[in-house]
Amino acid sequence: MHMKRFLFGIIACLTVGSINAQDRIYMKDGAVEEVKLTEIGPRNIKYKKWDNLDGPDYVVPKNEVRRIKYQNGDEEIIDRRGESRPVNDRTRRASNVNYGKNIIAFAPIEMNNTSATGLGISYERVLDKNYIISFILPATYSFRSESKYDYMTNATGNRDARMLWISPGLKFYPAGSNHKVTYAVGPNVVFATGTEPQYGPVVVNGVTVNQFVDRDVFMMGFMITNYLNIQPTPKIYLGLQMALGIPYVTEENVNGYSDNYKYYNKNANIPLINFGFRVGYRF
Repeated sequence: MHMKRFLFGIIACLTVGSINAQDRIYMKDGAVEEVKLTEIGPRNIKYKKWDNLDGPDYVVPKNEVRRIKYQNGDEEIIDRRGESRPVNDRTRRASNVNYGKNIIAFAPIEMNNTSATGLGISYERVLDKNYIISFILPATYSFRSESKYDYMTNATGNRDARMLWISPGLKFYPAGSNHKVTYAVGPNVVFATGTEPQYGPVVVNGVTVNQFVDRDVFMMGFMITNYLNIQPTPKIYLGLQMALGIPYVTEENVNGYSDNYKYYNKNANIPLINFGFRVGYRF
């Protein structure tokens, strides 16, 4: 009696093992196929569907496949050229990491062409299933304080500069953004508004004099930004960016003297520059 139970248990285990012994194909679009592989060629993979082993053969191009998991537990990664390589434990852990498509980040260090000090925030959203293209919306508040001597008043005083920058853009990740270290590049449209001090000529009661004035500044331009992303964990985001561009529109008005002062537009010929460090949360 005990021997019959023992033999029945062995047969049951073997049956369950054979039921679960299917191969799996993980597609790049996220689909998972449970199959019986019949042929893996240089460009195509041929298989039968696991729930219809007597049915027709199916063929899928290897460049549409992300990885294969065999019935014995071994795995292979399929690269962009359709070549496969075995997966070790480290690669298997990396391939199972799930990176979110949203990043919210804070910039404690932000520099641009009007100030070496600033703070910023940004939001990034992955737009495609392969994590190649993202939309990013950064906002920066730059500020500086200058001590100036005014020859008109024979006194020294502090002058403050304040600028708000918003620069929506796109990020292109050649290898995708779902890795620990990634590089991206992309264009940004730049809008900036604020106040800057300057010592220069203004018209007072019909007379041109030199004195300190506060300029109301508006700028619009374009930049190309390079990004380096580091993901210590799937949730923690660290980033560096460096950008260079040109102003396309610059307007500067001085407290009611815009008609007399608009020809002294110094920002029109200064390149747009940006450098920053960001830390954020990915979800």
